[in-house]
Amino acid sequence: MKSNKEEFQPFIEDDQTIDEYIEEMSKDKEWGGNLEIYSLSKALKVNFYIYIYQHPIYIVKNFDAPKYNIMLTYHDGKHYNSLRKLEEKTEEEKNKEDNSSDEEDSEDDSHLDNINNLINNIEHLNI
Repeated sequence: MKSNKEEFQPFIEDDQTIDEYIEEMSKDKEWGGNLEIYSLSKALKVNFYIYIYQHPIYIVKNFDAPKYNIMLTYHDGKHYNSLRKLEEKTEEEKNKEDNSSDEEDSEDDSHLDNINNLINNIEHLNI
């Protein structure tokens, strides 16, 4: 956003300058929305595919050949989660799972199966 202020200024509310907005958004724990997703897409050379329950998929596609695609889910009009296959877990996530109890794992299995089914059903989008 700092490098392309003129591109983003029209989307900033009238009572705030782009510099004020950037300063506010630079703070830890500040929320992000569509403007930040678009900015990240451009900066990181990635596309975003956002899944919202009972809505059409929302796509931020700035590149025909992105470095990679990021899949997100959007919940309750205010929260994003990353969406990926279980095989794509980081080493930290794998280690954390190895240290968790069998009881916790069994509770999560059905939830994770549902997520994997969703991902497998959307692979036909060639993203």
